[in-house]
Formats: sequence, structure tokens, C-alpha cells
Amino acid sequence: SLAAEGAGTLRGSLSDFGKSGLPKIEETPVQKSFKAAYEESAAGIGKAEDAAGGTPNTKIGGNLGNQTKEQLFKSKASYEKLIQEHTVKLKDYIKNPDAYDDQGILKNAPSPEIRQKIIGGRIKQLRKQIDKQQGELDKINELLK
Repeated sequence: SLAAEGAGTLRGSLSDFGKSGLPKIEETPVQKSFKAAYEESAAGIGKAEDAAGGTPNTKIGGNLGNQTKEQLFKSKASYEKLIQEHTVKLKDYIKNPDAYDDQGILKNAPSPEIRQKIIGGRIKQLRKQIDKQQGELDKINELLK
């Protein structure tokens, strides 16, 4: 079982404690799959931010007041497109999360509860991205008034 595997790894590592500092605890297959999912989602956020011209309050968000009207309109169009794409992605994911499980994270979840947490986390992440993008779009619309 995964619990026995984890306990065995921890027990073996604890016997080494003191010999070379802190014990080295090896990742279980489940931990590795969660780590991979996290890294993949973090990379996806970075790509979305790059497509939007940077993270809010840095590249675009931090210098909106310095942009020309033309640049603001271009930024506005970019954010509107991102919001639409992420909204569609969110709706599609909610309808069928398994269709987006190309790495088998959901399929190999150790329990239905963990599977639901993974799905809930992805939904929360997409909503957070949409909210950030909407906030930047609101700032742009204010400047264009």
C-alpha cells in the first residue's frame, strides 16, 4: 500500500538522520504525479501571463497609465480574448475533466476524494486566472473612459 511504502521510506530515512544532516525522504509515485501536475499548471499560468503581456501589476498592469490609447485598446482586446478562452476552457473542464487528463493524473488518483480535490483545484485555478484578467481589463476600461 502507499501508506506502507511511505512509512518504509520514512523509517529508512530516519535511521540515517544525523549521519549526513536531514534525512532524505523519497517521493512516492503519487507525490511525483501531484508534483508533475503542479509544475504543468504553473507553466500554463506563465504562458497565459506571457500571452497577456506579463503578470498583472508588472508589465501591463504596472504601466497602464503610460500606454497610448492605441496600446490600451490592444491590451483590452488581448484580455478580452484571454478571458473568453479561459471561460470556455473552464466550462469544458467542468463538463468533462477526464478529457483534459492527458497525463493520467485523475485516472490514477488514489481515491475519489483526491480526484475531486484535483478537479476542484484546477477549477479554482482557472477561475483565479479569469478574475485576474478581468481585474486588468477593468483597469484598462477605466483608463479608456
